[in-house]
Amino acid sequence: MAMLHVIVVQYLFLPVLTLLLSFFLGREGLSIPQAGCVLLGFSAAYLLCRLLTLSLLEYLLSGDAALPGRYDILAILFLSAVGLLIGAASKKKHLT
Repeated sequence: MAMLHVIVVQYLFLPVLTLLLSFFLGREGLSIPQAGCVLLGFSAAYLLCRLLTLSLLEYLLSGDAALPGRYDILAILFLSAVGLLIGAASKKKHLT
């Protein structure tokens, strides 16, 4: 059951949710500092989810934790940036 949670929530639901929320935030016409905060916020939320579920459980059970790597950070940053760019492009396309 725990593996199902990892696959569904952390590898499917959270990235798709990040992309969708970034898309809608991109349609709002955020400034560059605000967009940077969105990128950092989504990556921090994803990392905290990974740390507070898998790594914490692994540490409690075995005494050794596997921390999220750079790939996890880059993947969520990329998804969030793509969502922001698509949202901003769709807003500009919709206005003209």
